[in-house]
Amino acid sequence: EVVVTNQSSIRFKKDVVDLISVEELDPKKLLELPVRAFMDKEDYPISSSDSRYQQLIPGFIAEEMEAFYPIGADYEDTQNGVVESWNERILVPAMLALIQELYTRIEILENGA
Repeated sequence: EVVVTNQSSIRFKKDVVDLISVEELDPKKLLELPVRAFMDKEDYPISSSDSRYQQLIPGFIAEEMEAFYPIGADYEDTQNGVVESWNERILVPAMLALIQELYTRIEILENGA
C-alpha cells in the first residue's frame, strides 16, 4: 500500500518561485491573523490525561485563518466550504518567509544602509 503525503523534494515540484513574489500568498497577510488562546470544549475528543486538557493553549481559529490566509485553511467539506482546521505545512513556510523579510529589514535599519 502506498501512502501519498505532501512531499518536499524538488522532484515533485514545478513553477517554483519565492513566496513573497506571489500576491495572493503574501505572508504579510498573516500579520492581521489573530493569535488566540482557548480551551477545548468538554465534548472535544481529548484525553483528560493530556497535559493540555482544560488548559488555555495558543492557536488559531480555522474560520479566521480562512478569512485572513485562505490557503492555510483545511476543510472538512470542501463542497460546502466547512472549514475545520489550519495547516501548519502551509503556515510555517509563510511565517518563515515573513520572518526572513523582516529580519532583512532590521539588518538594513541597524546597519544604516
